Amino acid sequence: MIYPSGKYEKAEIQLLETLRTIKVVSSISAFINQYKRKVCLMSYLIKPDEDSKVSSARTSFGRYKLIESKETGKNGALLEHLSINAGDFEFRRISYEYSFRLS
Repeated sequence: MIYPSGKYEKAEIQLLETLRTIKVVSSISAFINQYKRKVCLMSYLIKPDEDSKVSSARTSFGRYKLIESKETGKNGALLEHLSINAGDFEFRRISYEYSFRLS
């Protein structure tokens, strides 16, 4: 399958499909619903662009991720994803260098 928006779109779809799958299992769904805070978390790695042939769009997106990771740190960026949020889950994105804590 081709993802027009790239690997982050693929990751979002994978998280959503996983969430849908675990909600079908009543024991898992009941366990999850015991908690007030529920989070779908996507982690990413920022690789420095060492190749001068890398497109400027990719370089700009990498720069954005670097700024986002510095600003949001261990809390990750809180994003909107209508389908994930509709299931009472937060959707967050965090750089691999940080550890996310629920409490």
